Amino acid sequence: MINSSVIVIGADHYNTLWLIRSLGECNISPYLIIFEKIRNSFVCHSKYVNKSVFVSNEAELLSTLLNNASSEKRLILSSSDLVTSILDSNYEILRSNNYILSNIENKGCGMAYWMNKDNILETARWVGFNTPRSKSVNIVEGRIEESAVSYPCLIKPQNSINGHKTDFRICYNRKELDLAIGSLRDSCKDVLIQDLLDRDFEFVVNGIRYEGQHIIPGVIRKVKVGEKIYKMGMTTIAFSDPHIEKYLDVSCIERMMDRIGYEGIYSIEFIVSNGNVYLLEINFRSDATLYISTAGGCNLPALLYDWAFGVKSKKIHYSRKAYGMAEISYMKELPWKRPWEILIDLCRIDVFSIFMLKDIKPFFYKLLSAL
Repeated sequence: MINSSVIVIGADHYNTLWLIRSLGECNISPYLIIFEKIRNSFVCHSKYVNKSVFVSNEAELLSTLLNNASSEKRLILSSSDLVTSILDSNYEILRSNNYILSNIENKGCGMAYWMNKDNILETARWVGFNTPRSKSVNIVEGRIEESAVSYPCLIKPQNSINGHKTDFRICYNRKELDLAIGSLRDSCKDVLIQDLLDRDFEFVVNGIRYEGQHIIPGVIRKVKVGEKIYKMGMTTIAFSDPHIEKYLDVSCIERMMDRIGYEGIYSIEFIVSNGNVYLLEINFRSDATLYISTAGGCNLPALLYDWAFGVKSKKIHYSRKAYGMAEISYMKELPWKRPWEILIDLCRIDVFSIFMLKDIKPFFYKLLSAL
């Protein structure tokens, strides 16, 4: 039986862990559903978890939710694109069973359209954002004309649920492009080929839209990225900055989310190249930088919980500059030849993606699983 007003669903990842910790810090103990083909999880050992179960497919997930439906309302929070898509395709039956979940215009089956990166980029341009030059290609049936590609280029899955960041490829010539296309044919058929922009820096905007109201507390600016792990930049260190006006016009984000009609937690990824801001993509779920948002003074999951259960919050901004580190990624990138740099980095960190003294078990279980 689900004995909680909040259900968190996601993979065994710190995305999921920080949804749980953000809620737990406000005395909300969520029910956890690990959506992955595993039976051992480091996330489920968080002291904030009410109870946890494992499911490995859509049928098991829906069975768990519907068999535990209640006359009381429950909020569902997702940390995975695939989970978000499944919930959206079953939105009507879940809503009729008193579940509150993210949606497009209070209807089901709307996420698929907006998880297509072409549709997001078109809307971003309509609002006034710059976007990288891109071309959609069916790599199973179509042929890529040489004139349509500029090098270097980035290849990524067209739809968020049909790929992962490990499916991203950077190509510097036609030979590398053909090899990349060949390696992706088994995992996705539609890809987006984008110009690879020179990167000044990257930042993320985490926010909430609910019943037409917005909370956009600021930006999470990336300081260091892991070049060895993922060439486009897996975040290793970032900080919260409440001064969003230094980066972009917040009203553009509000107009874009209003046009989409989305309700729930989201994140938007941007890159600054040669002084110009470009929108890269939108995630209709919590972002991996959520832990920095919470540390910066804006607990988005808890605020969404308040809104969903009738406590309307004012617009809230980050109250302080908080540094966060994805320590697993950082350890893979340690600058051993510059030990002073490691010391400087560690001294400025306020919060880690997994390590947390007051909730230490997930870290130890993660460490044991890596041995």
